[in-house]
Amino acid sequence: MEDNEQEEHHGCFFRMRTSLQIFIKQLTRTVTSVVVKHPKRTIGIYLIVFVIALLGLTQMEARKNNDIADLFTPSNSESHDEKDLYNEYFKPSDDSFNIIAVPTSSGRTFNTNGWLELLDMEKELMNLKVDEHSYDDICSKMMDGSCLHLSPFLFFNWNKEEIRMTADKVATICDHEKNYLPFYLMFGQSGSVTVANCKEKDGLSQASALSIVFGVSFDHYNKTLPHHWIKEAEKIVKKYQDSSQYWSLFYMSSYGTSNEVERGTMQTITKLGVSILLVVIMLIFSFYEESVLMSVLLALTAIVCVVLACGMGLGLSMWVFLPWTTITAVIFFLALGLGVDNMVLITIMFYREDKTLPLEKRIVRGAADASLFNTMSTLTTILAFISGVNSSFKGIRTFCLSSALVMTCVFVTAFTFFIAVLTLTMRAYEARQAKRRKGRKHRRHHKAVEDGEGNDVITVFYRKYVSKLFLSTTVRVVIILVFLGLLAYSVYLITTIKQGIMPEDAVPEDSFLTAYLGEARVHFKEKIAELDVVFYNTTFYRSTRRSLVSEMITELKNVSYILPQYENPWELFDSYLEENNVNPDNASGASFLYYLLMCVRAKPRIVENLALNMTTMALPASKVKFAIDPVAVNEMELGEKTLKEMRKIIAKYTDEYGVYIQAKSYSTMYPYYEMVGITFRETVINLFTSALVVTLVLFLLLPPGPSLTAVISVVLADVCILAWVPFTGLNLNAISSTCMVMSVGIAVDFSAHITHAFVETDGAALSGAQRAAKAVTKMGRSLTTSALTTFLSVLMLSTVTVPSNRMFFTMMTGVVIFGMLFGMLFLPSVLSFLNPSYVKPVVVQSPVTPVPQGEEADRLERTRAQGVRRHHRRHHSRKPEEKEKKPEEKEKKEEKKEKEEEKVEKKVEEKEEKPEEKKVEKVEAISDSSEDDFRDALSDSSESTVQTGAPEIPHTPREIEMVPMTRPPHRTPIPAEEEATPRSESSPVSPKPTIKPSPSTALKKFRRPRDLEKEEEERVAEEKAEEEEKEKEKTENTSLLDYLWSIWGSRNA
Repeated sequence: MEDNEQEEHHGCFFRMRTSLQIFIKQLTRTVTSVVVKHPKRTIGIYLIVFVIALLGLTQMEARKNNDIADLFTPSNSESHDEKDLYNEYFKPSDDSFNIIAVPTSSGRTFNTNGWLELLDMEKELMNLKVDEHSYDDICSKMMDGSCLHLSPFLFFNWNKEEIRMTADKVATICDHEKNYLPFYLMFGQSGSVTVANCKEKDGLSQASALSIVFGVSFDHYNKTLPHHWIKEAEKIVKKYQDSSQYWSLFYMSSYGTSNEVERGTMQTITKLGVSILLVVIMLIFSFYEESVLMSVLLALTAIVCVVLACGMGLGLSMWVFLPWTTITAVIFFLALGLGVDNMVLITIMFYREDKTLPLEKRIVRGAADASLFNTMSTLTTILAFISGVNSSFKGIRTFCLSSALVMTCVFVTAFTFFIAVLTLTMRAYEARQAKRRKGRKHRRHHKAVEDGEGNDVITVFYRKYVSKLFLSTTVRVVIILVFLGLLAYSVYLITTIKQGIMPEDAVPEDSFLTAYLGEARVHFKEKIAELDVVFYNTTFYRSTRRSLVSEMITELKNVSYILPQYENPWELFDSYLEENNVNPDNASGASFLYYLLMCVRAKPRIVENLALNMTTMALPASKVKFAIDPVAVNEMELGEKTLKEMRKIIAKYTDEYGVYIQAKSYSTMYPYYEMVGITFRETVINLFTSALVVTLVLFLLLPPGPSLTAVISVVLADVCILAWVPFTGLNLNAISSTCMVMSVGIAVDFSAHITHAFVETDGAALSGAQRAAKAVTKMGRSLTTSALTTFLSVLMLSTVTVPSNRMFFTMMTGVVIFGMLFGMLFLPSVLSFLNPSYVKPVVVQSPVTPVPQGEEADRLERTRAQGVRRHHRRHHSRKPEEKEKKPEEKEKKEEKKEKEEEKVEKKVEEKEEKPEEKKVEKVEAISDSSEDDFRDALSDSSESTVQTGAPEIPHTPREIEMVPMTRPPHRTPIPAEEEATPRSESSPVSPKPTIKPSPSTALKKFRRPRDLEKEEEERVAEEKAEEEEKEKEKTENTSLLDYLWSIWGSRNA
């Protein structure tokens, strides 16, 4: 206790922390007092704000972003610049409808009947019209003006008779004039199928599948018409998919992928109803105190508040232009588990208040008691989410900002809307109970438990069983050793983490996209992982520059996990020159374009890899096409190695020959590869950033030592949560990294509340073990309820078929498990050995809160001591010159006062020196009412006797002294000379007045009422002027800081 008082007097940090806690509680009381007084008005205002915020959801359609690569790959990475460069020179189609046909019987890819059936489907797609527009109107155009339509039937001119008459289809394909097209775009592979299949026809004959591609453009029409065409095309493919005897059909499009992502989001939202039901059941048990009906009403009220807050927060996110992504729906589940804790704690604190107090006072006190815990919990969660804004993943930034807005709305809703509804509900309930119980005893009695602990099942379990663990030193040591072993195993698991995310993780597992990508990886390896090296700002007309390109390509094809097959347009060009006996040096300069056009005519395949403008005859760029080994497609760490080697070689050449050659590589897998190098680093940075922010918050609400202990417990829990990723078979990616950011804000609740309860448990008569046991018992119910509601809120995510959303359930389960274990077992064991000093709970005194017995004198003594210190600072810390000026000013004021007194005395003397006749005339000039008073007094006194026993004397008007009237409370005291006159204690004119002889000059003391009032006003004005002058002097001689400090001291007093 002495240490605490010393900290109170000398600790600036302690005073600041105490002031902050007082401010939080006082602000809560002020707000809730207004809400309790006007609950209906509060509900009305809240609903108006809710409707305004909800209007933001009308912009959801415009804010949707279902692009997996854009959301969950680094947005500030080099791959985005490489993609922009590639699209600048080699513009891809805006969208495409892709079909993979796998024969139902292996080895029958070139079956004639199967080809005829597939041709019927393709012709139906080619003739499909939407709003009187056919495919030719919306297709992407190639350099020769034809549609980007790649199909095996291209080599048979989409003619059934030609297919029937062709026995050797492989030979027909190789002899066709358009055999320059890469075969890996149309023919699957069971071995090694390359672009040189016509020389190795056995490879092409072993093709395991067929591919058909319809390129779609948005240039001439907006997205509506092409998307409508794709939608109708999907229906045709589904029809053949159900009826085909020869083929298993798989299809994909960007538009269809977006729809599948949205379907997965809606499937996730449909599980929300079951989650709400589970949480409601949990809340009924949490709220149960007096009746099941009230528990159900309070549980439903809490759920409605969370749903309203979610709608408000997501509406506000739309107003601030945050996109709606594939994982935004998960925020509903998280808010359901995290936000409902605020309502639970308010209700528990309300039930623990003294039942003899009025309802409104209990609600205000309960809200104030819960405010510190709720503020700590919500603030740490919000700041943990905000720390995710530093992420380079757009999906993480969007999710964290939206979640922070929702949690803020939940907090505001808890102390406004929920309090208002709670007030109305409890008023009705208690009024009904009062009628029922009138005239008879209560049926239910609550056994009082010390320290405000309850007798519910959870609290009794912690009191009887869990708290006993901390009373044994051996058990506490074993607990710490077990957790240290768990941490060592977690560190080992972290070294085995795999990183990465695949496009199909964001769509349902039964989606056509998942099936299509699975078949593409089996049959079209090169197609699914194409890698292009783009050469730009290069003088291709010089043979020496082309030789540099060939030299670089020779080195690039030896990069790890790059397949040996590649397409280099300049090798085709050199082979053409060699076939025509043209020296490469002669094909330079002005003759370069001539030979290039001749090569294009002879070898059309070269056109695909040249950005050749036939109008201006310019060649700004060319590309060399490679393919990544499927092993590196599935293993992101291997793909990252390929990416780094490619960039290293290209950087070496561009640094050395940058004046002559510029190049960049790009693959659709690059963003996913870059995620591997960034995700782990960003996860660790975000964890430490969140921990730092949480530490600052805890330092403002808890003592430094216990705060640091709580933060260490949270960091160790996060280590185990990170090890939970490989333990459950997940990959570390943007989604699991988001869960790690959330874990800090969630796990800190368990540790912070236990620490707060521990330091506020009086340690004067208790050991560290006993304090730990009491802290766990006190917070066991609320923390267990919080953990269960969080788990139940995300439980239904385990049933969704979207892997990315199901990942949230797995991660949140780990957060709850390790947060509870470290908060309820490890941290109390450590605190029991450290045994930090006791911190007296901050109590905000108000008319609602009575002052504890014996504390009033202590507070008055502290206030007096503060006043003595301020007086000492004010009067003993002045400069010597100020001390010299003070007596001079005082003397001047005294002289001024003496002069004023002399003037008043002179006026009195002048009045007394006037002739006696004038005095008599003045007395006779008194108003008629005064003469009547004299007559009444004479008539009354004639019947009276002298009370003092003196002999009777004749009464004359000159000898009678009037009894003064009773003075009102606000009047000035009667002068001393008038006080000597005896007066009646009963009435202005007593029935038995006291009569005594008086001198002939007695009437000179009598004044009229208006004269007395005038003199009194003058005296009051003089006193007021003197007080203002003293206050002015006091303000001039007091510094601003001391003045503010005195105001603060008087406010606290």
